[in-house]
Amino acid sequence: MTPAADSGETHSAPAPGTLRDWLPLVYEKACERAHRLLAKWSGIHRPGTASLVHQAYFKLSECGVERCESRAHALALLVQKMRQQLCDLARRIDAQKRGGRGHDGASRPVLQRQLLSDELAAQRGWTPADFLALDEALVRLQEIAPRHARVVELIFLLGLNFQEAAQELGISRASVHNDWRLAKAWLYNELEGAAPPGDAAAVKP
Repeated sequence: MTPAADSGETHSAPAPGTLRDWLPLVYEKACERAHRLLAKWSGIHRPGTASLVHQAYFKLSECGVERCESRAHALALLVQKMRQQLCDLARRIDAQKRGGRGHDGASRPVLQRQLLSDELAAQRGWTPADFLALDEALVRLQEIAPRHARVVELIFLLGLNFQEAAQELGISRASVHNDWRLAKAWLYNELEGAAPPGDAAAVKP
């Protein structure tokens, strides 16, 4: 998942370089995004904000990720890696509960219907299983509709509003709203074909 659209921010920036070049310019925003992600986390084993950002940067460096096209590109890479870091932590927690065993085919994390309700999602913390289930669904959505998956990440995981997401992606607010509606319909369709309220049927983006 590597969105290339600029965020619309007007900060001066160097010519395209390495992730290390961009880090000082995106660090504050990356910490803000990490805080938003961690606000969803419920229970113990919650990493610190700065720790999550630093781990994401080091993991990207270990993977050989160097070249970044823009400020938005660097920030998107860090956010995506932070999400992966939380999912890795969730898998370790889940494996500990299972006595060191991972999920088999019959016990994969299930995307709970109530997690997709805006009201309920805002009122409850997410368990490690919630993170894993949503991440697996987003990976599948990414394969068929990358921008829709990105919209879900920005709005649902990071809590941006439609206008902020539009600026991040370099598209109109109406496009974000439409992508969000279709993406939610697709996610509901993952729940045994259940359609979201207000939609007659789930629609694939």
